[in-house]
Amino acid sequence: MNKRIERRLLSLLAVAAFPLLASWSAPSGSVSMRIYSYTDYVVRSNGEQHTGSLGHSFVVFYNKTQSSKTIGHYTLKPNDTLSVGLWQKGAGGGSSSQGSSSGSSSGSSSGADYNGIYYNKESYYYNHTERMTNARNYSVSLTTEKLNKISEKITNKNNDYNLITYNCATFATDLWNIATGKSWWTGWFRTPSSIRDDIKNDYSSSYTSDNTLPYKTSFCHYDSDKGYNVTYGE
Repeated sequence: MNKRIERRLLSLLAVAAFPLLASWSAPSGSVSMRIYSYTDYVVRSNGEQHTGSLGHSFVVFYNKTQSSKTIGHYTLKPNDTLSVGLWQKGAGGGSSSQGSSSGSSSGSSSGADYNGIYYNKESYYYNHTERMTNARNYSVSLTTEKLNKISEKITNKNNDYNLITYNCATFATDLWNIATGKSWWTGWFRTPSSIRDDIKNDYSSSYTSDNTLPYKTSFCHYDSDKGYNVTYGE
């Protein structure tokens, strides 16, 4: 093959692959946090589509350092990811999402036993049960100070959930404001749709619409009474 053509093909392949790599790349030696928010989804078992639902908002951490990081009540290992979101007791995902470390135990397969923070529930649920179809997301790198403040916030909100005053969108916004220094609104009735608007308005030229998440086979919630993570899944 002509060397000039070959170089051109390689260049085009690199450009085509960049969005896929960029979705989960993070600077080496850093921890990044990506905010996600969506309102439309597809049920994986039957292809049923839902649009304009209440949706869900959450964040995903990516640890590109050589050491484990404590995030809330979870230890994130090097080169691993962690989704963190606020869920209502009895919620599965999609339109209803509003309304494991040593010493953990197994819970029911539904993972609906608690109000509050779940670790990797999104990475489990949206790879097994539903598929987001209109997510907007954006990622930033975290300083150690900001990561510690975010971890503290997650710990303090472990058992919180109120559809009106403190829901998944309020929680995700709180974490994003800590990470970026922004002052996105966190009042009553905060919704995933409003976060999608904020992402578009603030990062219009650089946000992504990637609907995929790292694949996980289990997720957990920290039981404050028992003092350990209760694990769900396969």
